[in-house]
Amino acid sequence: MRSGVGLWSGYFRKRNTVDQRFSHVGIVLIDQDGTCNVLHAEGDDLTGNGQVGICSLEIFVKESSLIGIFRLKHVDPEQFAVNAKTFIGRPFDWKFNLAEDDKIYCTELIDLALKKTVSGIGLKVTDGLILPEACLDDTIFEEVAIEN
Repeated sequence: MRSGVGLWSGYFRKRNTVDQRFSHVGIVLIDQDGTCNVLHAEGDDLTGNGQVGICSLEIFVKESSLIGIFRLKHVDPEQFAVNAKTFIGRPFDWKFNLAEDDKIYCTELIDLALKKTVSGIGLKVTDGLILPEACLDDTIFEEVAIEN
């Protein structure tokens, strides 16, 4: 998770009702050689373009003022990653519409991958959105580290 510096970051931090530290989420992927990348859904504030894709961990944290690392509980991380990767290339959802998954935003990606991995599990929806703080649910995730 990160507290981003983009236009939408402040909006989503403020929309969080309990914990306003984070505005964006991604999935850390560790290659066989130990390289860390992040799979996430992101839109460009300036161009309006965006999609589900993979970037280096360095790029993901570069656009941040705070980073949080959380680990899934009771979910096979390998299968979760495989399921999340099926959404690569899907356009970013600027309407933040949970009713359709032809376009996806960051927390929606986490929710969809969870639902594909474990039946009956999903992230909390608040006012029609899955806010970043939904990824702090301690029944699904455990905190590993928080860094400025």
